[in-house]
Amino acid sequence: TQQYGKTTIVAHGDDQQIKAMGTLTILPEIILIQPSEDIVGSFVTVRGNGYGAFELIHILFGVSPTITTTSTDAYGSFTTIFTVDTQSVGTTTIKAVGMQTNQPVSKYEFRIIPNLTGVTPSQGTVGTIITMQGDGYLANEKVQIDFGTTRTITTVSANQSGSFTTTFTIDTQPYGTTRIRVTGLTSNVISANLIVTILPNIILITPKEGTVGTIVTVQGNGYGANRVIRLEFGTTPTIQLTSTYAQGSFTTTFTID
Repeated sequence: TQQYGKTTIVAHGDDQQIKAMGTLTILPEIILIQPSEDIVGSFVTVRGNGYGAFELIHILFGVSPTITTTSTDAYGSFTTIFTVDTQSVGTTTIKAVGMQTNQPVSKYEFRIIPNLTGVTPSQGTVGTIITMQGDGYLANEKVQIDFGTTRTITTVSANQSGSFTTTFTIDTQPYGTTRIRVTGLTSNVISANLIVTILPNIILITPKEGTVGTIVTVQGNGYGANRVIRLEFGTTPTIQLTSTYAQGSFTTTFTID
């Protein structure tokens, strides 16, 4: 490994009095990008050589003119790490520009892939409002949110940087872990790495008061699909048995004893 610039080549014959000389220019090069694709927030290692000794290097990444800077060693080589910033999905060029040699290198490309970055809260009953964020989508593209058995629970448009924030309300689905699936409708890229746990809930008791013999209606949701539900009432351990529907909800009545 040698630094950037013209380097002399000397060819010696057997007779040391005979020799020929020429020159060759060593050019800078990016020799490694690791990994070659990942999500926003990931770390990327860049290595290069053929630059000037102790030269300041600017790393350009997609729309970011200088995502990091580093310096070469005495042999014109460098290794540096940067964090993928918020940019839209797809192939992005990485360039390493020497401030003295002024030689840009854009041999390598990096692919940004979509990612769901947050969901709050991570569990809740039917009717709970969920806030979620994602990035790595195309600029301004429409994004479809699927939740468990519900296709398109909401849609949202990504911003210029390919990120979005949106909310949706947990609809009536069975108890348990439910996956969020996000699809970019232009890029057709899919991310499905976040989950929400649906919890059971009693949503209706009517009437709220009554005498012995009064018929009370109870409704609930967020239970397992087609499961037996046992109602307890005061000191009565089982006042009524019922079953949930496929979506984990139920409606039943009992008589105040």
